[in-house]
Amino acid sequence: GTKIVGGGSGVGVNILGGTVRLEGVTVSRVMTGVEMVGKGNLTVSGGEIKEFVKYGLYVGSEVTRAELTGTKIMGQNKGVGVYATGGEVTLDNVRISGVITGVKVEKGSGMVTVNNMKMTGVVGGISMKGSGTLKVNNGTIELASGGDVWGVYVGDGVTSASLTGTTITGGERWRSGGGESVGVETESSGTVTLDGVTVSKVGMGVKVTSGSLEIKGGTKIMVRPDGTGIKVGSGVTRAELNDVRIGGSGTGTGVDAVGTGTKEMTVALEKVTIGGFKTGVEMVGTGGTLTIEKGTTISFMGNEGVGVIVGGGVTSASLTGTTITGDGSGMGVYAMGVGEMTVALDNVRISKVAKGVSVEGTGTLTMNKGTTVEFKGGDGYGVYV
Repeated sequence: GTKIVGGGSGVGVNILGGTVRLEGVTVSRVMTGVEMVGKGNLTVSGGEIKEFVKYGLYVGSEVTRAELTGTKIMGQNKGVGVYATGGEVTLDNVRISGVITGVKVEKGSGMVTVNNMKMTGVVGGISMKGSGTLKVNNGTIELASGGDVWGVYVGDGVTSASLTGTTITGGERWRSGGGESVGVETESSGTVTLDGVTVSKVGMGVKVTSGSLEIKGGTKIMVRPDGTGIKVGSGVTRAELNDVRIGGSGTGTGVDAVGTGTKEMTVALEKVTIGGFKTGVEMVGTGGTLTIEKGTTISFMGNEGVGVIVGGGVTSASLTGTTITGDGSGMGVYAMGVGEMTVALDNVRISKVAKGVSVEGTGTLTMNKGTTVEFKGGDGYGVYV
């Protein structure tokens, strides 16, 4: 194949427009590897883009479509692998390493599709802004060791984003308080879906601040000590978890939903396993509803640990067919009502706790259909209203 070697500056292949195909081309020692700025279609198959300073591939705002297949992009621990400001972008079997950010989409309304990607040692994996849609299928994102790192970021204007069968792993070296590491962060007002995704070795698995979130298909989230599995922010309307495993240790929380905004938030868990945290599920906020059902199991740790916390402003909490287990201490369910809160436990089993269920403030507690509470003696209690 063709080899293009620069002197550490300039652009390896500069395309003004048209239909261009690069096959097996190697570009090295440049400021930017391949750049396309005008209207047209770019296809890159195979080849390598390496030793660049700023961008491996730059896709301008007027580009119609850019497609990379089987290309290796290797930076010098700086710059961006693929940078796009428009058009449709498709990456198939692309390998990216040695950059700060793997894929960065700054604006545009096109679809960005990433299939079977492998990224290693990146500070940020995929950053998607603009008003388009993002699809990530399979592949792995291995983050750099150290402080503020993140796997996938979805900006507020993005219409929708889906991750399927993708693995996001934090760096090996890690120190407590060394910055925030997040697997997936979304500010999109649309719907973000995680299906069969694995997130591990990060301080926070998923962070969502608005829109709706759906996590399903055997997704696994395993966070660092004192970390948070899923953080649901005040602008979120709905967070739905089905067939999900969330694990951690220390003082962290499995699902932390703090809806301090004005929107009514719905949080629903079905067939979810949460273990190792100090707090299993916590929901606080205005007008929210919490539903936990169908084979969900929550195990928590510590004297101050709580399986489920429901706080100020939540209108209803319904637990059905749920198992909550402590380590011989802590509390199963704690609800603090502000206004009219209804708490319903249906076929719920609470065991290995010091205190079973506590409901304070104003509200209604209903327990029926095979709900059992087993607590340790001493100062403990089964139900406190």
